[in-house]
Amino acid sequence: MKLSLVVLTALVSSAAAGPIARGYDGKNGTAHGANTTTYGGGKGSGKGGRGGWRNTTIPANEITQYSHIAALSAGVATNGTLLSNVLQHGDFGLGTWQRIDGEMVVLDGVAYRATADGKVAVPNPNTTQTPFAAVTRFVPESHGTGAIANFSDFTARLPSWYTKGNLTNHFASYRLDGVWNLRIRAPGGQNATLEPIAAVVARQTEFNHTNISGTMVGFRTPKYAAEINAAGDHLHFVSDDRTVAGHVLEFASVGNVTIQVAKVLRYAVEVPIFDEYEEAVFA
Repeated sequence: MKLSLVVLTALVSSAAAGPIARGYDGKNGTAHGANTTTYGGGKGSGKGGRGGWRNTTIPANEITQYSHIAALSAGVATNGTLLSNVLQHGDFGLGTWQRIDGEMVVLDGVAYRATADGKVAVPNPNTTQTPFAAVTRFVPESHGTGAIANFSDFTARLPSWYTKGNLTNHFASYRLDGVWNLRIRAPGGQNATLEPIAAVVARQTEFNHTNISGTMVGFRTPKYAAEINAAGDHLHFVSDDRTVAGHVLEFASVGNVTIQVAKVLRYAVEVPIFDEYEEAVFA
């Protein structure tokens, strides 16, 4: 499997510059030019950490993404890249699995798979593929606390929690820790090759939870990049006990929660090159 590379990057000072992308090798799972990364046996960082792929020499707050939302929307999901490839580029992120069968949330270096039967598992990174995933080494630039009334309230107030500048027209990553009332989903997979994601999520399973403690992993994508990732705020959730996870449809905090935010100035996208991708029609 061959891959091509697209890089979206903002102009930054030379002091902030660093390696932008370390390309995936779809044949053997090597991340070219990447620093050596191994499994960690520690507890990881932050609340609920479990340890996993850890590499603190990866530049902070640069997103690396495999494929793009236009391809996933068109149902390009049979093939992908190994999860181990993705985890060499970050320890925090989200995505999906082959055939859009479940949701992915990456937290503290561990990738969790939430499936339509309500179960959560940790797949083997060396044997499991993903058709779409975005990860970063999340290093928060702003910390805050507050209550969140609903998804729309969070979207409107996120810029106020970023105290290092303006988030207008920028990508951002964020982590929310606390107790929640929320509605999440997990799709059950494609029924046919290239079945569009809209048809898959029409059959999704939705779950409602109240007073559940856990972490939301999220990215904000500007409207101009809507074909790269879902425009607006895209959040996945995993509970502290790692028994509940999924794509967040609606949520409200129970009391105050912790909000950590970072601006993203570099965004690397690995574009697949295989028959299914080449034959897909993007809207």
